[in-house]
Order: sequence, then structure tokens, then C-alpha cells
Amino acid sequence: MKDAAATFGKKYHMQVNVDGGPAPNWLPKAKQDADMIFRGSEDMKSNLEVAMQGAIDPSTIHPLYLRKAAFWCALAIPATLRDSMIFSSLDTTSLSSMEPVRMKLKCDGKEHEGTHAVLCYSPAMRMLVTVFLLGFGCAASAQTTSADDAVRVAEFYRLAPQIEDDIWSGWSKIADPLLLITPSAEFLTHFPATPEGFKPTNDGFLTRPRQFRTNLQATFPAFGPPSIIAIGEPSLTASKTSTPWEIVLMHEHFHQLQYAQPGYFQSVAALGLSHGDQTGMWILNYPFPYTDPSVAKRFAALRDQLLLTVGTPDGRKFWSASKRYLAMRRAFLAQLSPDDHKYLSFQLWQEGIARYTQIAAAEAAASYHPTEAYQRLPDYEPFSGASSTLRSSTLNELREIDLAKAGRVAVYSFGAVEGILLDRLNPQWKSEYFQHTLTTDPLFALSTRWCSELIEVATFTWEHDSIGPHQRIYRHLTSGLSLAYIGSASGMM
Repeated sequence: MKDAAATFGKKYHMQVNVDGGPAPNWLPKAKQDADMIFRGSEDMKSNLEVAMQGAIDPSTIHPLYLRKAAFWCALAIPATLRDSMIFSSLDTTSLSSMEPVRMKLKCDGKEHEGTHAVLCYSPAMRMLVTVFLLGFGCAASAQTTSADDAVRVAEFYRLAPQIEDDIWSGWSKIADPLLLITPSAEFLTHFPATPEGFKPTNDGFLTRPRQFRTNLQATFPAFGPPSIIAIGEPSLTASKTSTPWEIVLMHEHFHQLQYAQPGYFQSVAALGLSHGDQTGMWILNYPFPYTDPSVAKRFAALRDQLLLTVGTPDGRKFWSASKRYLAMRRAFLAQLSPDDHKYLSFQLWQEGIARYTQIAAAEAAASYHPTEAYQRLPDYEPFSGASSTLRSSTLNELREIDLAKAGRVAVYSFGAVEGILLDRLNPQWKSEYFQHTLTTDPLFALSTRWCSELIEVATFTWEHDSIGPHQRIYRHLTSGLSLAYIGSASGMM
């Protein structure tokens, strides 16, 4: 303003004095001899009119530069509130547009991307009202999930029923509550009660201020049974994008199936591994000898044999490799202490088979057709992509695993690949999985017997068959069960 006054004075050969700052510094003198008062915004001008107590004639006010301003509000604000508290506050004759658009807003330090109503209007609206409305928009959106989060959660509840029972019999009967964790709040759905501290939202969730970390991906009975899936938004977790996040939800949902088994928690306590820890953190922090050089060396050899076995085509070589792997597995476990053996078996049963289930879910979802709303998400990827990569990425993860460095994380890929092996050794193994809570050892014990006997009968049949060189059928009866191998002559070499 001082530069403008100097330019004006030089052009018209007059002295122009400019006073400014807080109104109390210059207003008393202005009432006496000011020629003109300049205000930089509508609300400042209006406040001055009030302060001057009628001394300013409104007809003498001239806007020097008119520019349109805008404010926005989340469309999730209830329509009745939006209409009565927002739009009625505007001079609707000056509205130039009102349409939903996708944009990023920053509220409480967090960027929100989604659909919002953007209103453009003349500066006649008080800044005070604008500030109120912006604050109201943030407050209201904090009480509901974002549009994108709501789509993702709904997609999980649409996907799961279409694939779960094909992977594990009766899985769809298990409760599947979910707690979505955002930077400012948590949103609970499909839980049978309202836990303390939660309040209902306008979109069917229960909400409370955030308590868990935003990168969490876990399942536990946070509010008593049933266990909840607690998970952050995709971009804040290891999933990064929506489709891998949906498949991780299937992993966590399988934990709900595990925890719902009769006597599960009693069986975990009966392991006797908590040593007084009542928080459950011992499951993550148990002092397994990951860094013991001899343990790490034997584990690496066992891992290599497992990868070799699952990579061997069906036939006599596969059964021979399987027999060797099963013998090495028994020897490895026998060299652990009883507690270490129990802990490792527990983790392979729980986390390893959960990762196996995650792979199975990804592959089962390959033909799943998501909703149009899900396909419009900014990070959308087809489910067929996840189905084609998760198995191979898990195999690669195991191939590169270093037990001393990875620690407990090693059980995920190792146990998953053991599940893949069980599919080939005994396709019916899942019917017995929950009969042997917290350990897969009995499943491999049965496979060991079958493997040895099948090699014997296959070798005998190879030497004595009279069916022909192109198609042979080998059938062996053991423990009342019929195990059949059908393959070409070359497949048996």
C-alpha cells in the first residue's frame, strides 16, 4: 500500500500518508482526518463498519477488485445439515457452480482425497461463515469413513463369500468384524455389539478416536469375542494399494477361522510358552534360536530341500524328493528343544498356513469381477494380477530368506510353501488341519507313510505293469484310503 501511495503521490504531486497495522493503532486518528479507508477483504470491511458504529455510509463503499472464492465440504455430511447449515447461509443468486468433483483436501494434518461438493460464490459471504463451514466439513467427515475406504471395506464383504468356502469348508460361517484404522479415527463394522468408547456414524460404522498404529495388519479379540481384523488404510500398510489389501484381509480373516475353533485359546495357553506374559506379546517375542549358527544352517538346508521338492514335477522323482524332505524335517525338529519345537510348529500352523490361504484366496479371486465403484478407485488393480504373482513372490521370498536376519518372519513363507507341498502329498489334508490344533506335524507324519509306501508300489508297478507305455494307473490301498497316481511313462522317471 505504501508503494501504491508513493506512485500515486508522484503522479499527482501530492503527499499521501499511509497508516496501518492493528485497527486500534490507527482507527482513533482515522475518525478525525482520514480521507479514505482501504480493507483487504470482505470480513475486514464488515468488521470495520461495526467498529465505526454507523459512521461509514455503505453507499460510499466501492470494491476495487472482485474475485470469486470457494469452499468445499464432504458430500458425506448429512443432506439435512448440509442444506440448512451451509447452502442457506449463501446468497444463492451469486452461485456460479455447485458440482461434485474429486479433489484432495487437508484436514487435521491429513490429506483426504475423495468426492466433495465445491461451491463458487461472490465475496459477499462473510469469511467467518466460510471458516465455520470448513471446520464443519472436517468435523463431519471425521465421523464417517472416506468414500474410498467405504468402497474397499464393502468389497471385502462382497469378495469373501464368493471364495472362502471353496478354500476352507465352513469358513463363511465365521464372524468377520473389521476395524479400519485411519490417521484420526477408527471405524468398526460387523461387530455384534457397541464396544465402550465407540459411537455410531452416519454410514453404518462405529467410530472412536484412533488408538492403534495406522500400519497395523492383525487379528485379535480386542473387544472380546469374536476376534476383529484391525487394519490400516492400504497406503499406510505394507499392502500399499487396494487389491493386495483385499487379499491380506483374507489372510486375516483366516485367523478369525483359526481363533474361532473350540478350545483355541486354551490350547495356546497349554503350550506353556508365555512364561507369565498375559499380553500375548510372547507370540511375537518368543526367544527362538534364530541366530544360532547351527540352527540357521540346518534351516537353510531344509528350506533348499523344500524348494527343490515343490519344484519337482509329479512322478517318482517328486515322491523321492518328498521322502527326503520329510526325513530332513523330522531331524530338524528333533534337534530343537521341546519348547522351541512347540513354538515353531505353532507358528507354522498359524502364520504359515495363513499365508498359504492368502495365496489360495488370491488365486481363487482371479476370476472375481469387482464392483464398478471398486474399479474407479485411484489405485485399482485387477485381481488377476495378484493371483499370478503372490505364489511366485512367496517362493522367491523363501528362496532368499536368512533365518538369522528374518527371525519370526521366516515362518510365513516357509509354512506357506509347506502348505503347497501338502496339496500334492495329500489333497485332503485340510479336512484334518483343525483336528491337530497348533501343529502341522501329524499331517506330515501321515504324508511320510504314504510317500514311502507309494514309492514302493510305484516302483513295483513300473517293473511289472502290463497296461502300456502311454498311460499307467497306480493304485495303492493304505489305512483304508485309496491313493491313486495317474501319469505318463515319462512322468515316472
